[in-house]
Amino acid sequence: MSRGVTPTMTTASVAQLLDRPLRTGVRSGARDLIRGSTVLVTGAGGSIGSEIVRQLRDLEATKVFLLDHDESALHSLQLEIQGNGLFEDDKAILADIRDKSRLVRIFREVRPDFVFHAAAHKHLPLLERYPAEAVKTNVFGTCNVVAASIASGASCFVNVSTDKAARPTSVKSR
Repeated sequence: MSRGVTPTMTTASVAQLLDRPLRTGVRSGARDLIRGSTVLVTGAGGSIGSEIVRQLRDLEATKVFLLDHDESALHSLQLEIQGNGLFEDDKAILADIRDKSRLVRIFREVRPDFVFHAAAHKHLPLLERYPAEAVKTNVFGTCNVVAASIASGASCFVNVSTDKAARPTSVKSR
């Protein structure tokens, strides 16, 4: 294959690659559930969080709040979704899920109906070197998001696993 030429993927070839039928479109039940609601996505600037945000647009949520601690990722996502990166509204929220009191304040102000929690550290080799950082974000940060969801009265919390459990005994106490 020459440089710069990419093969065209057909629905059949994608399904073959996935070893399952390709699902396209949105189920009407999902749209009925999300339509008109306020949704908050943590880790919105990441690969999984940003895809959730893209799909929420098709589900007709009234408000979608993007929460991330990476300002560049938030900026890129807002450029894609709104066509500008001016942060003229309050939908992009710069915050760290490790900060429980800040999360509680944000969630009380936003009052999300649905919370999609996709914020996490996920690069295993790096996390094996710095396990305390993984625990602070992936364990305590998740607990903070759950607590803020409960305190704000969110009706649904979806915890998105952003990585597989790989060699769970790989981290030794140091």
